[in-house]
Amino acid sequence: MNTKTYYLLDVARCFAFAGQAREYADDPGVYNVPNDAVLVEPPPAPAGSVARWTGEGWQIVEDHRRATLYLPDGQTYPIGSDADGQTYDGLGAIPAWLADAPPPPAPPTPEQIQQRMTGLMQAHLDDTAKTRGYDGILSLCSYYGSANPQFAAEAKAGMAFRDSVWAYGYQVLAEVQAGARGIPSDDDLLAELPAIEWPA
Repeated sequence: MNTKTYYLLDVARCFAFAGQAREYADDPGVYNVPNDAVLVEPPPAPAGSVARWTGEGWQIVEDHRRATLYLPDGQTYPIGSDADGQTYDGLGAIPAWLADAPPPPAPPTPEQIQQRMTGLMQAHLDDTAKTRGYDGILSLCSYYGSANPQFAAEAKAGMAFRDSVWAYGYQVLAEVQAGARGIPSDDDLLAELPAIEWPA
């Protein structure tokens, strides 16, 4: 039985796969070629591209139908959906209103910077106090003037420590907000903050 190779098209009229059409035994010269197929062999498409049938021939186009694309606000774009009156089927060059990578995050506001840095300072104070069994820096400092000499001495050290941390931390914050230095990472800021000098 004679056969012919056909080239099946997907719903976007792009080459899907090749198959073999058989000649009808009772109708010589006629083959069972699917309606959504052509008999013209497509040219090879490089990676990231596909052959698309125009009705008159093949053209090679970029294929982004399986890519994750992003709108300017950072939301992912479902291929083929409407976005303020614009659509993209994933074929051809990515339009200017889409991107194949999410936009960079917005820089933190001065309020967000201050909140993060002061939160780290407070955590540094509290975590240090907890190493001696106190609930936090406030608990440590509350023993200032205690009748117990060890507690009183540790509270005095805690108060000096608290003052030095806030003084240094706010100096760094002022430099950051003035643009005199970059925003330190959490680890860098914690490494810079003063350490406590516990009494012997």
